[in-house]
Amino acid sequence: NTSIELSTIAATMERQGEGIENIEKEVAYISENMIRKLPIKYDRMSEEEVSELDVEKESPAVFAGKLAVKLFSEEEQFELVEDRDQHVYRWIVDLVWRRRSGTEKNSTKENVQSRIRAHIDQKAKRDCAKNGM
Repeated sequence: NTSIELSTIAATMERQGEGIENIEKEVAYISENMIRKLPIKYDRMSEEEVSELDVEKESPAVFAGKLAVKLFSEEEQFELVEDRDQHVYRWIVDLVWRRRSGTEKNSTKENVQSRIRAHIDQKAKRDCAKNGM
């Protein structure tokens, strides 16, 4: 008849929880950094065109906004991100993240994507207001 004390079970579960938390952090780190190692596919714009728009002292959101102006149609400039072509939007986010991830060390891709979305949406709202839409 073996009995295990509750305190032993609780301590074991706590250690396992810490181990799982550490593994989750490592997986997140690897997934964030692995994509940086793959070559960027310049299939929507040439690398030279992208480089002309990429001004280092400007934020990733401003850089993404410039790409959005070039890649989305005139009509789409007035639309929120959710109403635009999501393939183009994801390409912009991935491109900006991969080109700028070295300078955005304290940011996650999700954080950068959130700032890009907000920037593009704000510009669309300003453009709509300016044009009485």
